[in-house]
Amino acid sequence: MEQKIAPEELTGVPLFSDLRPEDLVILTRQARLEGCPPRKRLFREGEKPEALYVLLSGSVQLSATTTGDSREAIIEIVGAPDTFVLAAALTDSPYLMSATVLEPARLLLLPAAVLRQDIADRPELAMTLLASLAAQSRRMVRQLKNLKLRSTVQRLGWFLLNLAEPAANDTAVVTLPYDKQLIASQLGMTRESLSRALASLRAYGVETQGNRVLLKDPTALAAYCNASKSMGGA
Repeated sequence: MEQKIAPEELTGVPLFSDLRPEDLVILTRQARLEGCPPRKRLFREGEKPEALYVLLSGSVQLSATTTGDSREAIIEIVGAPDTFVLAAALTDSPYLMSATVLEPARLLLLPAAVLRQDIADRPELAMTLLASLAAQSRRMVRQLKNLKLRSTVQRLGWFLLNLAEPAANDTAVVTLPYDKQLIASQLGMTRESLSRALASLRAYGVETQGNRVLLKDPTALAAYCNASKSMGGA
């Protein structure tokens, strides 16, 4: 069901954080707010973009398939608040990925054609959108470096370090955000490889307790995973 949204609700979205109030009103004047249940398909790879998606709450899976055997790989899992498919919306190019809701989500949809016209009419908006595109590009480069430069065990360790919350006695705690099959696909491995990687990480103080993971020596794990600034950090 379509709803209305007030501009002040958007202040936490990186794309809108530097916009003047009057620009934000213009940019969102024809936007619509939607609530989406889990497993809803938002769009499919290859379709032409109708909107820029702004995720206000929940999470969305971005995935791609091979043309031969239709295998699906998770490219990214987007968490709120954030935007996705900005490049497709700006260039009117087909989506390179499909999008599926993982957790109940609130989404703001900005019509792509209106967005492009707003940029043409107000070039100052282009700098804000360019900064958002640059941030998304850097995030994808970090993911690519992670896949290319780390082993499967290191990739899992790096993933856990990025989710870790400090706990007592220098231990960090990770609550896995989704099931292990999704995590394995996101990290470019099978479910079986993920299980083996978790077993290998025990040597670096990683202990699994259901959907909770204890990192008993985060410093040693970071050193093993090459979690340096040049690699994108941990």
